[in-house]
Amino acid sequence: MASGPPSGSSGITSDDFVFYIDMGLVGVLGLITLIYLPRTVARYAHKSGWAEGWVLRQGKRIDQYPHKQRALNIHQYPPDRLNPAELSAPAISSVTHIGSTPTIKARLLASNTQNSGKPPAHIPSIRSFVPSVGKFLDYHVVGYSIRQLMVLSAYLAIICVMIFYQSNPKTNTNRAGFVVMSQMPVSFALGTKNSVITALTGISYEQLNFLHRWVGQLMFLASLFHFVGKLVTFTELRIISATVKSHTWGVVAFSALSLLAVGSHRWFRARVYGLFFYSHIIGLITFIIGMWMHQPEVAPPYLAVCIALYAADQVVRLAKTRLRKAILTPVPELGSTHIYVPRLDKGWIAGQHVRIRVLSFGVGIFGWTECHPFTIANSPNDVPEGLTLVCKRAGDWTSALYQMANKKSDSEEHRSAYVLIEGPYGGSGNALFASFSGLLLVLGGSGITFGSSVLEDIIAKKASGAARVMCINFVWAIQHPSAADPYLSTFAEIVQRAADIPDLRVSVSVFYTRGADKAYSLRTRLPPNLQIKSGRPDLQEELSSVLDRTQHAINMHQSSKNGVIVAACGPDQLISSVYAAKASASPAAQRSVGGLELHTETFGW
Repeated sequence: MASGPPSGSSGITSDDFVFYIDMGLVGVLGLITLIYLPRTVARYAHKSGWAEGWVLRQGKRIDQYPHKQRALNIHQYPPDRLNPAELSAPAISSVTHIGSTPTIKARLLASNTQNSGKPPAHIPSIRSFVPSVGKFLDYHVVGYSIRQLMVLSAYLAIICVMIFYQSNPKTNTNRAGFVVMSQMPVSFALGTKNSVITALTGISYEQLNFLHRWVGQLMFLASLFHFVGKLVTFTELRIISATVKSHTWGVVAFSALSLLAVGSHRWFRARVYGLFFYSHIIGLITFIIGMWMHQPEVAPPYLAVCIALYAADQVVRLAKTRLRKAILTPVPELGSTHIYVPRLDKGWIAGQHVRIRVLSFGVGIFGWTECHPFTIANSPNDVPEGLTLVCKRAGDWTSALYQMANKKSDSEEHRSAYVLIEGPYGGSGNALFASFSGLLLVLGGSGITFGSSVLEDIIAKKASGAARVMCINFVWAIQHPSAADPYLSTFAEIVQRAADIPDLRVSVSVFYTRGADKAYSLRTRLPPNLQIKSGRPDLQEELSSVLDRTQHAINMHQSSKNGVIVAACGPDQLISSVYAAKASASPAAQRSVGGLELHTETFGW
């Protein structure tokens, strides 16, 4: 693959041309960084921006806070015994807290000691200033928003320019090969968990995955164009170049990239994750070696950048990894496994997730090699309550984990295992929930782990004066009402505690789609702001309600308009409904509260 000048150009070579385009992409990243800069500054201007969201760590000693230590079990608050007298009891459902755990009141007291009492500054997104533009950009087509499709289309146009500008595709297929090399650092930067892009913009790796996959697909197409072009040329001329070794390594690199393209298909990622994972490792190593040997004069600088990005990511991941002995408890009501990890109390932002590896053959002979992401189910605090995860049975590994939690010896009170926990990752980034006037949480199924941690965190911060939120609507959609049983006492206590905060109104609604309505008479025994309803939630009505209540609270307390944010976590169908509800909100209602924004977390990346 010789480096010749493009047709009609003034001496610029193909490798120089694609390099200049890469520098242009770096400039685009700089522009995006400037756009996100106000929110980045607002996040780090608050001391929690430096302390939370980076590394898991242990809190203060357990004897420094006024709470009782008591062992909890899954059925501490059976539905038929839940009544207002129990709501003030110093305990919480063990779905989110197992072992010696403090009360919500204790966590609120602790939050007073760790927060300055000053809420973070609110910086609205650019789209919130023009609701009609935001509505258009959020509209979904073929599984992507218009905003994402615009990004994908723009990147496709850039790749086409790189391949075809002042270059005859029939006689110069080398340019496509140079494009493949030039895009390797871009693919690595978008694919690593701790990328420079995330550090500069606050956009987490899972939100960049759609572009990472697209860059990889375009690299494969460019390599296919280069490979077929060379094959046709050699066939027509009936010659074999003197650089047979170089071309052999080119075939190796193309084969490796083909393996990456096939193994990364959505079907494999969703159903045979192990195949996707190991094909990625084998394919990447083979591709790097193949490219280095195929173009030893041009490829090394690009590959060196890739290796540096990957090495830096691995170092950071190692620094963010903790080895702990965890307690595993089955939760039949949720079809899930509860994992309690002691001595990890702080360092994450509510809504973030960790990647966990269970070091036991109980999850399979090779199950201990697998690393799975789960949202942290509790909020961070100085109170030493540990870190909790709720892992829903959704595949072979999580099913094996559930069976493992069920199998404990007579001498064991709980099944335990050593785990490697890496993180935290994800979350809302630089969009700080505590800076908004109103919050609508929409959860589906196991998305409750995201919502419960955010709700708990906001109330604790509000109690200490570190949040601006005045109205919270919490909506959880489940299939059967029994799935809500383990959480009801937690919800009841949260609502009860929130009622003591003067300028905060919290409403919790649980919707179930299966089971006889008469079989769930518990609803009449719950606090007024905690409701159990049959049917699917009307998200347009829920959003309209939180907008109206937030506007009323702003007027009543004469506070600034800091906007409403909708945070949703659940399956694709639920997320689509959330987007539709946001699109239905009137521009006037959005402006009356200072804008409307949306943050989503979907199952499976």
